[in-house]
Order: sequence, then C-alpha cells, then structure tokens
Amino acid sequence: MTLTNMVGVRCFFKLLYAIVVLILLHMNNPCIGCSERESQALLALKQGLVADDGGPSLSWGREAQNKDCCGWDGVHCSDQTGHVVKLDLQDQYLQGQIPSRIGNLQELDSLDLSRNQINGRIPISISWINRIGYLDLSENNLSGKIPIGTQLQTFDSAYGGNPLLCGEPLPRICSEEEKGPRQFVLVNEDDKDGLITQGFYISMGLGFAVGFWGVCGTLLLNMSCRYTYFNFLTFLNDWLYVNVEIIRQRILNK
Repeated sequence: MTLTNMVGVRCFFKLLYAIVVLILLHMNNPCIGCSERESQALLALKQGLVADDGGPSLSWGREAQNKDCCGWDGVHCSDQTGHVVKLDLQDQYLQGQIPSRIGNLQELDSLDLSRNQINGRIPISISWINRIGYLDLSENNLSGKIPIGTQLQTFDSAYGGNPLLCGEPLPRICSEEEKGPRQFVLVNEDDKDGLITQGFYISMGLGFAVGFWGVCGTLLLNMSCRYTYFNFLTFLNDWLYVNVEIIRQRILNK
C-alpha cells in the first residue's frame, strides 16, 4: 500500500468516526428534556392547587430561568430522557382540585399529593398514566368515585383518609349521585407535542449544518480524502455488481 493510500484510508476512518460522534451527540441532545407539554401540565396543577403558605408549587415558572421544570421544587426528572418521572408535593397545605391536565405527565412513575387539603374528584386522566408505579392521595378531602384504571385499583393504601371517596379498591360502594356523570377528558387539548419545540428545530438545524459541512467540507478541501471516498464508492459499486451477477447466474443455471 502506497503512502497516499495509507493517508487516504486514515482520512476515511477519521470521517467515519466524526459521523458516529455527531450521531451520538445528537441522540443525547439536552433539548429533549422537560417538554412544553409537561411544563403546561404542571402549571395547570399550580393553578388548580393553591398553597396558603407559599409552598413549592407557587414558585413554579415564576422566574424566566426556571423554564426547565426539572429544576422546580418537588419535580424529579429522568437523567436519561429529562421527562418528569416523579412529583412529590406531600404535606404542603395545598387546597383546590386536581386538574385533568395532570394526565399529560405520561412518563410519571411516582405521584405523591398526600397530607394536603385537596378536594373534589380524582380526574379520570390519572388512569391514563400507564407508567405510574406509586400513588399516594391519602389524607385529603377527595370525594366521589375512584376512576377505573388498570393500576388505580391496585393502590390499596393510596386513598386512606378521604372518607368521601368510594369505589374499588375501597370497600365503600358509590351511590348513583357519587358516581356522577360519565367523564370525557381531552388531555391533549391545546397542547403541543412534547418533542416538537423550538430547541428541537434548533438542534436539527445545527446537527444538519455540522454533519453536512463536517463530511462534505472535508471532501471538498482535502484531496486525499476525496480520492479515497470516491475510490471506496467505485469499489462498492463493483462489488455489488459482481455479487448480483453471480447470484443471477446461479439462479439461471438451476
């Protein structure tokens, strides 16, 4: 192998390495984190639940630098995806009702609103959070029928201290009045897709620009890399042509 070919091969592998690094960086882009949809769901929860003593929910979104809801008090996000996975607002003197938009926290694994003064019904949208593995709504003033969901009926101790709640898994049977009208909640109303944000478009543009000029710019400016690249394409084309012809001849000879 001549010196020129060796330099070309090294250049080719450097290009390949750069492409792999760019792909990995784009996959781990920090813009994919606490989404606008999750932020709006938490702000709706803030409006529905009021803390008389200025509890943590009242500080959500108050300052411009707090736009990332992963930094809000009581909110915990995944280190891998950045999505909200835990909401802990126990014992915060919260009053009011749980809004239906809480169902937009689709990645939520743990929800603790215990030991507050929350009233009203449990929104049916909570039953749509399929990932939830821990739920505690005990010691509140909740009332009405517990929504029917795959997981909501498995949390036996999640509803204690709410004497006006009824339905499974509680032994208290609901009256017709307590069952209330059938609820149809449109959780996604006026919400944006969690991934399609301004940061998503910016990251796409930067990724395309860096990837395009990182590869094409190198081919345009470095003759040895360009020579190696087109030689590789020629070799690949010849290899495919020969193998296709061999397979075709084998089929015809049978």
